[in-house]
Amino acid sequence: MPRIKRERSEEPDAPSRRVRGRNRVGGDLASLLKLHALTPRGIPDGTGRSAEISSVIVEAANWVYPAPSKLADVAWSPSQAPASQENTHAPISLDVESERVSLAPLTGVTLATYSDGSVRVLRVPEVPAPSHVEADEALCDIVVVDTVAREVLAQAPVHDTLVTAVSWQRLPPVNTDGVPDVQAQPTTLLSVGLDGTEVVSDTAAMFSPYRLAHTREPRYAAAWAPYGGLWVVDFGDSHFGSVSLRTHDAGQHHALGFHHGRILAIATSDVHPFVATGASDGSVKLTNLLAAGKRKAEDGSRVMHKLFRLQRQADGTYKMRHAFFPEGVWPQHASKHAPPSWDTWDPSVAVTAVAFGPAPGQALSLASGTAVGLVRIESL
Repeated sequence: MPRIKRERSEEPDAPSRRVRGRNRVGGDLASLLKLHALTPRGIPDGTGRSAEISSVIVEAANWVYPAPSKLADVAWSPSQAPASQENTHAPISLDVESERVSLAPLTGVTLATYSDGSVRVLRVPEVPAPSHVEADEALCDIVVVDTVAREVLAQAPVHDTLVTAVSWQRLPPVNTDGVPDVQAQPTTLLSVGLDGTEVVSDTAAMFSPYRLAHTREPRYAAAWAPYGGLWVVDFGDSHFGSVSLRTHDAGQHHALGFHHGRILAIATSDVHPFVATGASDGSVKLTNLLAAGKRKAEDGSRVMHKLFRLQRQADGTYKMRHAFFPEGVWPQHASKHAPPSWDTWDPSVAVTAVAFGPAPGQALSLASGTAVGLVRIESL
């Protein structure tokens, strides 16, 4: 497993860190940007002139948020992403530096579940640029039907501890003639748990599970990536990657990227190869799934885009940082002989959920939720 370069914690109660070794091994930033043809996207400035400035507004780095209840999960609802159309409600209005700004609302909504047992349906507004708005609750009722099936389809003690994530293999099962039955439901699923194991089970033979891997670290996230026909899983050591049941590399793990904290959420899409991951360090990263094709990582070969990072300040408020440079998987010899060390993060900055928009037209809309209760929706 390739080692990573640690990121200095900026928490107020974080211990001091001893600087050692070289700051960077494996090429400079200019070579990394040139290798992947990454160029900044220009947007018009406040005077109406077109200028080559960052696509992320500079003022966004100084936003300060309060500390409400903890957020557990976010998901798009209904089954299609928001679409702009006529609405009888008044637009959302807010004052930014004594200037009135109106935002037209959308009929699409996003769903958020919180640790206090509440489920909130939020209206997603359409914004021309990154903004901080207070989303209105959608006008709808949530009806919970308490019905339990009389018989369980399949049940078996697969893990020794709590199961933290389950993901179906969204491929048709094969019948006795060796032909895929496209009308049948999937029967193969992958599960990870706090015991550090990755287990593949079949509903037809639950008592014969196939253990792919085992680590000493707990696992928290797993998701099926239809674009690549494989699973994206948390490796437990702040790395994440892919694993599949294909004949040529069944059970082989391919690293995609890393975080500087525990990975808690993974999101994939049906229409593009991008993978979004959230971790306990308060960051969300975007990775290309096609980079998993290489069996051996090269210096700077896999790029991760850090979309944002939430930080807790000494006064109890929170600051969201943007405009990070792309990161790459660091070579193994960068910190091969370095002693083990750890960073500390405030639990409230953890990214607990990420989700892409399910509609093809809005598949690059990413919703993410943090433990502090902040729901962030952005267009990639």
